[in-house]
Amino acid sequence: MKRYSYNIAYELSFIIILVITASCLAHKNNCSRKLQALQNELNELVKGKEAKIGIAVIINDEDTIGINQCDTFPMLSVYKFPIALSLREYAILNGYNLNSKCRVTSSDLLYDTYSPMLEKYSAIDTVMISIRELLAYSLQQSDNNASDIILKVSLYEFTLLNFVMVVIFSVISRLY
Repeated sequence: MKRYSYNIAYELSFIIILVITASCLAHKNNCSRKLQALQNELNELVKGKEAKIGIAVIINDEDTIGINQCDTFPMLSVYKFPIALSLREYAILNGYNLNSKCRVTSSDLLYDTYSPMLEKYSAIDTVMISIRELLAYSLQQSDNNASDIILKVSLYEFTLLNFVMVVIFSVISRLY
């Protein structure tokens, strides 16, 4: 009798291990399909663009997908994009639009950095600048002062980090 119950326990253990293994393989296969779907979306986004675009998405320190991820790209002003997105989010949450004005003083401006907006605003003590203009300086002309002002106006670094984390988690949650 004991031999018979031992065989059942052994067989049940084997079946449980088999089910867990099959479940893990199915999950991995499902994840692979989702990663491939994301890769296809990225390929479509950059297809036909006259630009050198690099995108890398690393998930759980294991899976990496991307566009031109083996190429090297300088960091330069990559951080300005999420800062601009954070201003957009701040504006929406607080009922502002692109024409809303931000108060900028001469103490907000650094004169020893790259800043095309200094050509227009260096001699002014206080000025009201629209969100649209700040975004244009920051994103189109890579203006360091505009980017710093956006941080001061909208968020501070802690809130920016929270915003970036929300975006990252929303992308990851689409995958799983």
